[in-house]
Amino acid sequence: MSIHRTPKSGLFLIELVVIILFFAITSAICANLFVNAHLLGVESKELNLAVIQVQTVAESVKKAQGDTKELAKLLKTPLRDGKIAIYYDENWNTTVHQQDACYQLCVTQKQNNNGMLHADVAIKKGEKTIYGVEVKRYIR
Repeated sequence: MSIHRTPKSGLFLIELVVIILFFAITSAICANLFVNAHLLGVESKELNLAVIQVQTVAESVKKAQGDTKELAKLLKTPLRDGKIAIYYDENWNTTVHQQDACYQLCVTQKQNNNGMLHADVAIKKGEKTIYGVEVKRYIR
């Protein structure tokens, strides 16, 4: 009577392939989580800096009381066709040239007949608005 033994190395190789596959899938999921966390952190930083800049300009709009020249003086930026626009590079440093800018802060003001000033202050990255506020103030 002969005893025929089957090699157990085939079962071991299948188990090894399954374990490698499991770790490959797990590492792909972890890498995806880290990439998404990084992108969320970048967006969060961008939003925080945009809020600070918009809030600063909104307070300056209130102080200038509808005077565009006074607002430009407070913000230390030139008037461009009667409008206020501030350009920022990717590190949030102000830049003079629009082509060097990554972010653009725009201020539009209008005053109605009863003395109410309405101003929109928004910061954009390309065509996407990151953050904006509406400022209202009664001008005496």
